[in-house]
Amino acid sequence: MGVAAVVWAPVRVLGNVAAQRGVLAGLVVTAVYAALSLAAAAASILSGVTRAQFAGQAAPPGLPPDALESLVRATEVAMLVLSVLTPFVWWIAISLVMQLVTRFFNGEGPLSATLAVVGVAGAPLALGALFQLLGTGLQAALGVESTAGTLAGLVGGLVALATLVWYVVLVVIGTAFARGIGYGESAGSCAVSCAGCLALIMLVAVVLVGIGVLIGTTAPQ
Repeated sequence: MGVAAVVWAPVRVLGNVAAQRGVLAGLVVTAVYAALSLAAAAASILSGVTRAQFAGQAAPPGLPPDALESLVRATEVAMLVLSVLTPFVWWIAISLVMQLVTRFFNGEGPLSATLAVVGVAGAPLALGALFQLLGTGLQAALGVESTAGTLAGLVGGLVALATLVWYVVLVVIGTAFARGIGYGESAGSCAVSCAGCLALIMLVAVVLVGIGVLIGTTAPQ
């Protein structure tokens, strides 16, 4: 697949994608990322890695003893759902916010071009999800709670973090082509966009935690 070359030839690939307004290419990359994220989440659950993170913890104060088991199951379900939805939501949200913010830097390209480059820029994220999947499998093979297994999971997480940084770089490059602005303006827009999205995520997380606490405190004992 030609868009995979964006990892090592970003300027050439993203320039072509922006010119062709290849939204379909962005959609395909995002779908691959979602599929690999789902596989990584499923591997974490089936191998016991997710459950091991709750090992030794007591039920939250004021909740029945089996509340911890319910929390573990809810976490596992949420992981599966979010692993599929997050890539698509993130793709659309970043594209829309970048389209809006770059207007302040005289960006003039169409939304289709922005969607295309932001989607294709997600190729490193798909690669990171693959490494997480491999790291989880290795962790399960070596032992979830063993030192070697923990190290394997940590390496997979660090690789995923590195691919996130590379994704941001690609978004900056791609948006510069899609909107007809310089790299500096694109980087500034990306910083504003990422800060806004992270703030929104934190707000949603706080609301969800508040709802969970409210439900827990009002549940019959």
